[in-house]
Amino acid sequence: MGNPIPIGLENAEVVAALNKAHNDYTAAEIDTALAGKSDIVILTPLQKVQQLLISASNKEKIINYIVTGDSTRENTYNEMNQYYVGQFAKINVTVDYDSDSGNSARNWLLQDVTSSPTSSITHALSLVSGTGESSILEFSMGLNDLTVSASGSTDPAVVKQRIKDSILALLSNRPDLTIVLVTPVYTANSTYNVQLQTMYYELAAEHNLHLVDVLDIMGLVHGNTDFYQDSVHPNKYGSRRLLNVIMDSLIPSSISHLVSLEEVPAPLIPSVITELATRPINSSNLVAGISSGYWQNADGSPTALSTWRRFDEISVIPAETLNITHQGDQFNCIFMDAVGDFIEGIPSSTTSSQYRSVLVPANAATARINLSSDGATYDASSDVPTIFYNNPAMLHGYWQNASGAYTTYELWRSLAEISIEPNFVLKIQHQGDLHTAIFMDAEGSYISYKLTEIVSGELYRTVTIPPGSAKVRINVSTDSVFYDSLGDAPSVKYLVPPITTIPTVNDINEGVSISLPNFISNEILVSSKLNSSDFDSDKIAQDGRLDALESAVLALQNP
Repeated sequence: MGNPIPIGLENAEVVAALNKAHNDYTAAEIDTALAGKSDIVILTPLQKVQQLLISASNKEKIINYIVTGDSTRENTYNEMNQYYVGQFAKINVTVDYDSDSGNSARNWLLQDVTSSPTSSITHALSLVSGTGESSILEFSMGLNDLTVSASGSTDPAVVKQRIKDSILALLSNRPDLTIVLVTPVYTANSTYNVQLQTMYYELAAEHNLHLVDVLDIMGLVHGNTDFYQDSVHPNKYGSRRLLNVIMDSLIPSSISHLVSLEEVPAPLIPSVITELATRPINSSNLVAGISSGYWQNADGSPTALSTWRRFDEISVIPAETLNITHQGDQFNCIFMDAVGDFIEGIPSSTTSSQYRSVLVPANAATARINLSSDGATYDASSDVPTIFYNNPAMLHGYWQNASGAYTTYELWRSLAEISIEPNFVLKIQHQGDLHTAIFMDAEGSYISYKLTEIVSGELYRTVTIPPGSAKVRINVSTDSVFYDSLGDAPSVKYLVPPITTIPTVNDINEGVSISLPNFISNEILVSSKLNSSDFDSDKIAQDGRLDALESAVLALQNP
């Protein structure tokens, strides 16, 4: 069974849920079809989207998300395509692009491939399998229709009809397609902004579609060159904000933790840290325990022998490097695959630090590591062995505050040099005792050093990047033994203004002063069943359509 009807759904929306074939069923026809079917529930447009996204995240269905738009989705400087693909991949949704710079609803609908060679109604339909039950299509066009005479009439009523015809063309060919309308972005022309926002709200209500209104939120950064390329087009950071607003509207809370929303390239530490932050690398000491006996080098099998010591078996990540410290006399690491079969034994190698290292084979799942052939001596050593994943972005030394020069020193820890962009604020989080950031220009010349500042109530500290800076060198700790034992995963990000969300109906009821269309539904859900009193008879039934209505009712019983 689907989800219950939200408070505030108008009768017209209930009727629309049964009218996806646009047959204009009467209340009487619907009343007859619903007779005896008290278990029927209606999914709101947003719930339909979220149901598909959850099924993709759980790998229950293969879902694709189609992006139909203009230059705000496809341009050489906005990187929107890559961001869509990367973000939706986190919940197992594939992205198909049906966007082109200069596109308009008119050209898209008329398949004017000269104006929009990679975006048209035919191209969009080719990306939708079957009747569309496993596809979501985002539609956002209209600005070029209003502003470019080559796109035909620029009259707002005509433009609205083009978008309406586009929606009908999609649904007539793919009746189960889920369409999401997204208002065009904020531009310097306030008249166009209001006209497009108004028609999108009207179209969403008329066709029972979910609407994402990005206008006001993008307006908060319009004119800011950090987010806009010009008066119309968001740049790569503005595009991130745009998609963040869209995904924030669509992604259900149950899977929202899988999608991190960053408006600028958040993890600035070299790529290895970006990867480590999402995996159990450096999270803790991997040592699970120490036992008497040893692992056979030839096959990895355990042998009981009271005079030997060995590590208990640990799970490992393939192709990562392990750093191992202990005071024993054995250094062989035996690797096994996921079903416990022997792969190979590899001796750990000495390094310039106190660690010995070994590269985990590509098909390994666990490691069996011997420790000492003299258990009595080892037990008396009070050794505290460690096994950590290697972190090449963590340096064994420090950056000099006065010049930025690097000094190797085993007792200290610092981060490898990071590329940055000037005039942003960095937020830096780690568990070390050092809080200095040294800034260098693009040629590697010293600019200045700064102490990071405490932020009340937060774990991170902040520092403003000086003008002309291109690199930052960050010191972390003066006590490597203690710091390494923490398994810390440092974080360096840009601090950006938070996304401001549009108030909900509940906010409005509590007195927030804002004007929103009255058909935005509440988020609170309650169980509700349909009955004849939910509908007003105002049309005469027409023959020949009741079979289709019955099918629609059955679909509601088994969504």
